[in-house]
Amino acid sequence: MNHTTAITNDSALQPQGSPPSPRELSAEELRFSVKIDCPFASTQELSGAKEFVGQERALAALDLGLGVFAGGYNIFVSGLTGAEKLETLRSWVARRAAKAPTPGDWVYVHNFA
Repeated sequence: MNHTTAITNDSALQPQGSPPSPRELSAEELRFSVKIDCPFASTQELSGAKEFVGQERALAALDLGLGVFAGGYNIFVSGLTGAEKLETLRSWVARRAAKAPTPGDWVYVHNFA
């Protein structure tokens, strides 16, 4: 049987200057749990974030990159797989583009006869 021990820091039980003695922990003391008041049973019920949460520097970099009105520039986005980066980025760029002035039209005519 495996037993886990913890170091107690109860100075009333220890003589002055001696190291703390180990004690056996119960299963409840080893279990980590978080109590949150939430109106959902599973995270599968939640929708993805619509904004870049905690990414202020990334948003500032995107603002700078999208503010460059010249050719030859690209924006590179990286992050963890499954973080829904592309959907969030597309949504953010679409909202920003909706506020920008509409660019002029370009018409290409090939072999107009």
